[in-house]
Amino acid sequence: MSHHIANLLLALAGAGTAVPAWSQSSAGPTEGDSPAFNLSFKLAAVTDSRERGLSNSANRPTVRAAAELLHSSGAFAELEVLGVSKHQYPGGNGIRLQAVGGYRGGNPDGWHYEVGGLYSRFPGSRLPGASGYNVTIDPELDEIVDVTAIPGDVSPDTTELFGRISYRGLSLRYFHTVSENFYGINSNTVCAGINDLASSLECYEGGLKNSRGSGYFELAYLHRLSKVSAIEVRIGHQRVRNFHDFDVNSFSIEYRHSWKGFEFSAAAVGARARDRHAYDVDVGNGKARDPGKLTLLLGVSRNF
Repeated sequence: MSHHIANLLLALAGAGTAVPAWSQSSAGPTEGDSPAFNLSFKLAAVTDSRERGLSNSANRPTVRAAAELLHSSGAFAELEVLGVSKHQYPGGNGIRLQAVGGYRGGNPDGWHYEVGGLYSRFPGSRLPGASGYNVTIDPELDEIVDVTAIPGDVSPDTTELFGRISYRGLSLRYFHTVSENFYGINSNTVCAGINDLASSLECYEGGLKNSRGSGYFELAYLHRLSKVSAIEVRIGHQRVRNFHDFDVNSFSIEYRHSWKGFEFSAAAVGARARDRHAYDVDVGNGKARDPGKLTLLLGVSRNF
């Protein structure tokens, strides 16, 4: 399956979501909190950036910076800048910008919820692809004598809506793709990446397809060991509409510890696509990396 689709990788923070980590455990401020607006910043460095179990830094270290504006009503807005691999997002400048907005409510010690939307943008990046082929057939021999791809590169930019319902440390989340494509997955990028010509032509039969309507489910449980440490376990499933070879099951188990204003983390993270090579990252010289391989991920972050 196409190495071009390795250029996709999902867009959501931490080991399995698209929302910066502090929004995962907060149910929003309670009535009477002051001031009405609270602005916070976060800087983090990780040995590998995993999202829904898959690396978007080609299994290499990266950094992220984020800002969150929270209103006492529970409304919030977030902006994150993340370093990503140019092997996965060709033509870009090696960053992803992600804007998130929504509302949180409820009691963090009981039932609480979160709803919102997010937009992931990869400035300058276009995934290589083709919208089909111009095929020349010799009428006398009834054979194909020339095949030319029709250029059709695709933007990996993606928009999703999300919702989360939680009870204490247990939460269930769902993300739904409303943009035309889920991180650039469509007929242009998938079919053009199939090496066998006959299979590639067959892939285009029935017309061009996109991946709008894809969805991601995640079940997570956060267990606090003390005031400064916690363990979180996540399992997730990404369904990619019309292109089920890219469906992914993912998991992670993460330990976090706070010390003198810093948060240190260690996580075992892995993912497996239906086609286990669907997301392989071509890094040149005939080499490829598996962005879903089981790995130990280390990180350090600080809030300001």
